[in-house]
Amino acid sequence: MTFSKKEQFSIAVLLLIFILLALLNLFAGKLFYPTVYPPVDFDSIVIQFQAESIEEKTSKSFEYTNPETSSAVNKLTPFPFNPNMLSEEDWKKIGLSERQIKGIKNYEARGGKFFRKEDVKKMYTISEAEYAILEPFIVIPTPEVSRKKVEKEERKTTQEPTFESPKAAFDQVFELNLADSLQLIQIPGVGPWTTHRILQYRNILGGFYDKKQLFEVHGFDSSRYNQIEKHLVIDSLLIQKIRINHLSFKELIRHPYIDYALTKTLVNHREKRGFVKSFDELGKLEGYTAETIKKLRPYVRFD
Repeated sequence: MTFSKKEQFSIAVLLLIFILLALLNLFAGKLFYPTVYPPVDFDSIVIQFQAESIEEKTSKSFEYTNPETSSAVNKLTPFPFNPNMLSEEDWKKIGLSERQIKGIKNYEARGGKFFRKEDVKKMYTISEAEYAILEPFIVIPTPEVSRKKVEKEERKTTQEPTFESPKAAFDQVFELNLADSLQLIQIPGVGPWTTHRILQYRNILGGFYDKKQLFEVHGFDSSRYNQIEKHLVIDSLLIQKIRINHLSFKELIRHPYIDYALTKTLVNHREKRGFVKSFDELGKLEGYTAETIKKLRPYVRFD
C-alpha cells in the first residue's frame, strides 16, 4: 500500500508531535524547577506570620491566647465594694451586664446574702475570669464590724454632734511586688483604675526592680509618682524571671521589654544556632542594645 505525498507529510507531522510530547514528558522535571523552601526559612515565614497576627491583636489590648480573661479585663472597672449593699447603678459602674445584675438582684430578693467573697463566685452569671478580677475588691465586713457600725449610727441619732480630731497623715508602706489592690488603693493619689493598671502591668512585667518603672504604667505621671513613692518599697528578689530559651514566640512577645523585632531575632537565632547562654551573647544579637540588656537583666534566665 502506498501513500500520497500529502498523506506522507501528515504522518511525518504526527510522528514529530508524538516525539516532542515524549521528550517533553521525559525532561519536564529538568526544564521546570519547583520552588523549594529550606526548612529553617519556611519555619521563619510561619513564625513571622504568627507574630504579625499577634502584634496586631495585642495592639488592641486583647490577648487572644486567653480570650475569657482578656474580655473580663476589658469589660470590668472594679473598685472596693460590699456586694450586699450595692445598687444596680453601682454594679453597672463595675461593668456587669444587665443580665448579670438581674441574677444578683433575684438572688437578693429571695433572701440571699454574701457572707464570704466566695459567695460571689457562686453566682452563675459571673464567670471565673470575672470573679478573679473582682475578688481583690470585694469587702464584706465581719458581723462584729457590722454591729459596731450600726451602734455608731444609732449614737449619731441620739447624741449631740461631736468633733473628731483630724486623721493622722497616711504613713503606711507597702512592698510593691506583694501589695494587693486593697492595700494600694489606700495610698493617697492611687484610685481604683490606677491600682488596676499597676497590678496588670506588674503581672506581665514579672515584678518591679525600681520604683521609677511605675512611669511605664499607662497614665502614670510625675505628680502621682511623687505622691505615692514614699509609701512603697521594692524587693527585687520577688521578680519572676523568664526562661528565654524555652518560651514560645507568643510567650516572649508578651513581655513589655521584648517587642516583635527582638522576639523574631531571638527565635531565629535559637532555630539556627541554638540557645543563648549569656547576656554577652544576647547583646550580640541585632537590636539588643546595651540599654535593652540593662532593662532585661533582672528578668532573664538562660537555663
